Amino acid sequence: MKTFNLIGCVKTHYEKLKERNEEARRKKIIKSAEERIQVREYMSELHICIDGVPIAKADDFRKPFNEVLSDMRTLFAMVHY
Repeated sequence: MKTFNLIGCVKTHYEKLKERNEEARRKKIIKSAEERIQVREYMSELHICIDGVPIAKADDFRKPFNEVLSDMRTLFAMVHY
């Protein structure tokens, strides 16, 4: 019976360890997103930026999604080329 209890304790320990690791990973991802994805001014307009690169105008999100995507790609190309 002691062996079964020991196995249960080990299993519980590894489950808790897994939960802590997953929570730490989740917090790291959230912190990275907060640092990398921001709103900044570019060409006198507010833009959603990733790593400082403007991706979309803040006002674009009032338009249909396919137009927003097209505008994002155009803006991305303008900044990089």
